[in-house]
Amino acid sequence: MTIITISTVGFGEIQTPSTLGRMFTVGLILGGVSIMLYGLTALLEFVVGGQLSGMYRRRAVSRQLNKLQGHYILCGYGRVGRTVAEEFEGYGVFRLLW
Repeated sequence: MTIITISTVGFGEIQTPSTLGRMFTVGLILGGVSIMLYGLTALLEFVVGGQLSGMYRRRAVSRQLNKLQGHYILCGYGRVGRTVAEEFEGYGVFRLLW
Protein backbone atom coordinates (compact mmCIF):
# COMPACT_ATOMS: atom_id res chain seq x y z
CA MET A 1 0.00 0.00 0.00
CA THR A 2 2.91 2.35 0.66
CA ILE A 3 4.16 2.00 -2.94
CA ILE A 4 0.65 2.57 -4.29
CA THR A 5 0.22 5.61 -2.06
CA ILE A 6 3.62 7.20 -2.83
CA SER A 7 3.27 6.64 -6.56
CA THR A 8 -0.20 8.25 -6.32
CA VAL A 9 -1.75 5.45 -8.38
CA GLY A 10 -4.81 5.56 -6.15
CA PHE A 11 -6.17 2.03 -6.27
CA GLY A 12 -8.03 2.72 -3.06
CA GLU A 13 -7.75 1.45 0.47
CA ILE A 14 -8.12 -2.17 1.48
CA GLN A 15 -9.61 -1.08 4.79
CA THR A 16 -11.09 2.29 5.55
CA PRO A 17 -8.43 4.11 7.59
CA SER A 18 -9.07 6.04 10.77
CA THR A 19 -8.50 9.79 10.95
CA LEU A 20 -4.96 9.19 12.16
CA GLY A 21 -4.43 6.75 9.28
CA ARG A 22 -5.65 9.33 6.77
CA MET A 23 -3.30 11.96 8.22
CA PHE A 24 -0.44 9.46 7.93
CA THR A 25 -1.41 8.72 4.32
CA VAL A 26 -1.45 12.43 3.44
CA GLY A 27 2.00 12.86 5.01
CA LEU A 28 3.24 9.78 3.19
CA ILE A 29 1.98 11.13 -0.16
CA LEU A 30 3.51 14.58 0.40
CA GLY A 31 6.83 13.12 1.57
CA GLY A 32 7.01 10.56 -1.23
CA VAL A 33 6.16 13.01 -3.99
CA SER A 34 8.62 15.54 -2.55
CA ILE A 35 11.44 12.99 -2.51
CA MET A 36 10.66 11.88 -6.07
CA LEU A 37 10.62 15.50 -7.30
CA TYR A 38 13.90 16.21 -5.52
CA GLY A 39 15.48 13.15 -7.16
CA LEU A 40 14.19 14.15 -10.57
CA THR A 41 15.48 17.70 -10.10
CA ALA A 42 18.92 16.44 -9.05
CA LEU A 43 19.05 14.15 -12.10
CA LEU A 44 18.06 16.96 -14.47
CA GLU A 45 20.62 19.30 -12.91
CA PHE A 46 23.28 16.63 -13.38
CA VAL A 47 22.45 16.16 -17.06
CA VAL A 48 21.65 19.76 -18.02
CA GLY A 49 24.40 21.27 -15.87
CA GLY A 50 27.04 19.65 -18.04
CA GLN A 51 28.38 17.30 -15.40
CA LEU A 52 27.45 14.28 -17.47
CA SER A 53 29.21 15.56 -20.58
CA GLY A 54 32.16 16.70 -18.47
CA MET A 55 32.44 13.22 -17.03
CA TYR A 56 32.59 11.70 -20.54
CA ARG A 57 35.12 14.32 -21.62
CA ARG A 58 37.39 13.60 -18.64
CA ARG A 59 37.18 9.87 -19.33
CA ALA A 60 38.16 10.40 -22.99
CA VAL A 61 41.14 12.56 -22.04
CA SER A 62 42.20 9.99 -19.46
CA ARG A 63 42.11 7.24 -22.09
CA GLN A 64 44.22 9.32 -24.47
CA LEU A 65 46.76 10.06 -21.74
CA ASN A 66 47.00 6.38 -20.86
CA LYS A 67 47.95 5.61 -24.49
CA LEU A 68 50.95 7.98 -24.38
CA GLN A 69 54.31 6.37 -23.76
CA GLY A 70 57.78 7.84 -23.69
CA HIS A 71 56.62 11.44 -23.33
CA TYR A 72 57.90 14.05 -20.96
CA ILE A 73 56.12 17.25 -20.13
CA LEU A 74 58.19 20.06 -18.74
CA CYS A 75 56.05 22.87 -17.37
CA GLY A 76 57.83 26.13 -16.80
CA TYR A 77 61.23 27.28 -17.89
CA GLY A 78 62.41 29.17 -14.89
CA ARG A 79 65.55 28.41 -12.93
CA VAL A 80 64.54 24.82 -12.09
CA GLY A 81 62.86 24.12 -15.43
CA ARG A 82 65.94 25.24 -17.34
CA THR A 83 68.14 22.93 -15.24
CA VAL A 84 65.79 20.00 -15.80
CA ALA A 85 65.73 20.70 -19.56
CA GLU A 86 69.53 20.76 -19.66
CA GLU A 87 69.66 17.45 -17.77
CA PHE A 88 67.16 15.93 -20.17
CA GLU A 89 69.27 17.13 -23.08
CA GLY A 90 72.41 15.69 -21.46
CA TYR A 91 70.78 12.27 -21.15
CA GLY A 92 69.49 12.44 -24.71
CA VAL A 93 65.86 12.49 -23.67
CA PHE A 94 65.23 15.41 -25.99
CA ARG A 95 67.13 18.22 -27.55
CA LEU A 96 66.51 21.87 -26.91
CA LEU A 97 65.25 23.70 -29.96
CA TRP A 98 66.78 27.09 -29.19
